[in-house]
Amino acid sequence: MKSAISILCLGVLTAVAGCGFHLRGQYTVPEAMAITFVEGDPRSQIVIGLKRNLRSSEAQIVAGKEEATAVIKIFDERTGRRVVSVGSDGAVTEYEVYYTVSFQLAYPDEDALPPQTLRLSRDYVFDSAGVLSSADEEQTLRSEMQRDLVRQIMQRLRST
Repeated sequence: MKSAISILCLGVLTAVAGCGFHLRGQYTVPEAMAITFVEGDPRSQIVIGLKRNLRSSEAQIVAGKEEATAVIKIFDERTGRRVVSVGSDGAVTEYEVYYTVSFQLAYPDEDALPPQTLRLSRDYVFDSAGVLSSADEEQTLRSEMQRDLVRQIMQRLRST
């Protein structure tokens, strides 16, 4: 009985691996990105997330451009919020939180990807009675957008 379960598990694992299944967040990057330098604000969650994803893709992250076979430039990273709707009493009832990031992939002798800009936005209802919970919700939305932007950048890098 125990060996039958083991054989079944082994068969399922073989089938899943054979069909090309990858866990979400697992990316394979082009060979030219084996040694990558990520240029940008080192405190940026986008830069931190990209480095983490690149390492999990078995790319080596280096501290200088000179030793890199690829350079990812993160520039013009912006976030903010806008009023979406106002109630009859003039108080804000809904905000839009947005996050914009521009990036470029370059190899030593060429630009692999021209500068690209990604923009995400999310709306949330503002409750003036629960200001702290609204602030928490806004921060959660920003964190989710950062993760989504890192995923989108990784997908574009993978396609080069």
